[in-house]
Order: sequence, then C-alpha cells, then structure tokens
Amino acid sequence: DPPGTATLTFTPSIVIKRKSVTLTCSVDDPGKPAKIQYRWSRGQRVIAEVVSGSWTIEPVTLETQGNFTCSAVNEVGGGPSATVHIVVYAPPTFIDRLPHYYGALMTSAYVNISCRVECDPLCEIHWYKNGMVIDSTRYYTITTDILPPDSSTDDFRSVMSTLVWNLSALPGGRLDRHANNANYTCSSSDNLVGPGQTSTAYFRVEYPPENITVSALSVDMVEGETPTKVRVRCRAYSYPESSYRWIHRNQTIPSGEVLQFPSGILREQSGTYTCIASNRHGQVFRDVFVNVLCKPTINSVLFSKP
Repeated sequence: DPPGTATLTFTPSIVIKRKSVTLTCSVDDPGKPAKIQYRWSRGQRVIAEVVSGSWTIEPVTLETQGNFTCSAVNEVGGGPSATVHIVVYAPPTFIDRLPHYYGALMTSAYVNISCRVECDPLCEIHWYKNGMVIDSTRYYTITTDILPPDSSTDDFRSVMSTLVWNLSALPGGRLDRHANNANYTCSSSDNLVGPGQTSTAYFRVEYPPENITVSALSVDMVEGETPTKVRVRCRAYSYPESSYRWIHRNQTIPSGEVLQFPSGILREQSGTYTCIASNRHGQVFRDVFVNVLCKPTINSVLFSKP
C-alpha cells in the first residue's frame, strides 16, 4: 500500500530573511512496505536533492517565499500531499545608505539626497537636520516611492525616500556656504521583525577658489645664494581646500603653496611665477615676479709697456 496523507509544518512561525526555516513532513500511515522517502517541491519545481522528512533552508531568501509541498513515497507509490505557504518578512535594512559626506556647489540648480530601506512589512522614513525632524516645507520637498521585490538582487519590498532642497526659497535663490552646512539623517521606523535604522551624511556647501593672495608680489634674490628667508606663500579661499602649484616659463615648480628655492638661485630663474589654486570646481591665478640680482664681476686687463 502507498503511504497515507502527509502533514507539513514549518518553524519558526514567523520566517525572517537571512535566518533559517525548517519544514517537517510526516505521515501517520507509512504504508507497506514501511520504508519511505519524501518528495518535495517549491512552487512548481521539484527539489530532487531533499528526500528526508525534514528540510532546513538557511539563509532564508526572497526565493523562500511561496508554496511548499511534500508527500511520502514508498516502492508502491506516493501518498496524498500537503502544502503550506510561507511568508517571509524582512527587517529594516539599508539598500542605499547616505554617503558619509555629501557636497554640493553653492550655485547648484538642483540638490537632492536619497536613501533606500528594505522592509517587509513596510516601514516609514523620516528625515532630520541636526537632529530636528524635517517635513515637506518651503525649504524642502520629500518624495517617497515603494519599490517591488527584485529577485535578481534578493531584495524584498523597499522604501526609497528623497530629500530635495527648494533652492528658490533660499535667500538669494542658492545655497549659503555657512548656513546650510549640517548633518542630515535618514531614519526608518521599526517593523514587525526588526528595529529601525539610521544613516547620516554631513552636507557641506562647496565653492571654487576665490580671493587668492600672495605674501609678496615681487621679491629680490641674489644669484648663487640660497634664499633661506625668502618664502612666498599663496592662499585662496575654497571648499574643498585648494591644491597649489607654481608655473614658471611653462614649467611646473614642485613647491606646493609656498614658493621657495632650496638651492642657490640662478639668473635664468628670474621672471614671473604664477600660483594656481584649484579644486574640482575651478581655479584662480596670481603672479609673483622674482628678480635675481647678479653679483658684479671684475675683469682683469693687462697693459704691456711700450
């Protein structure tokens, strides 16, 4: 005789992504002969490699969600099957966190920052500026999108939230390099199977180099001497901080923000030196004239007697 009707259960009763679930298939009547195996399927796919009455799935993934069917089989045939439906839950987990640092040019026409949290059951996302909650106001717009599961990345349902600066409402219609620097936090609520998550970015208004200055517009140096006390410093205001280089006769001088000559200067090193301060948003220039003073030479002239 074939086996009797199967009974199928699973534990735990709440199945959570990345954890484990154990399915147990059993029969009261094993039939004759009593030596049996079990036939499993997930959806429409037969799982040939599992033949015991217990099947543990670890880790639980999006693929785990669905119908599971089992039946007992002996050499006479298979008994009636049993089916259960497993719902998988996902605790709040960032798919896209905020960057640790986010900079925007002060003249930007559009500024936004986004985060995405996987959570099933769905969670809510809230935004904070320096710990104070942000609502959709005249200065910000918050948009929320619910994204469906994606089997290619094993992502369950997720919430994407985008914070948009309403630049036209700001004084002057643009970002202020001081007033708008702040910590922005994307924070999700709890759901049935896990606590909320937070991610914080430091937002900084960036601007190209400006107000470049040099400590001297011209310097005098003596040929052949090492000018230990002559140092011309170049500085500009910018964010990110500027990098500096000096150009003389189309050649770059490896000197950083300070123009200096570590060895005796030569007369052909005289002329105009250009400091270039630059960051990813632009560059500015300032010239310095280096005047090399030549030491006088005495030529000996021999006169012959008449």
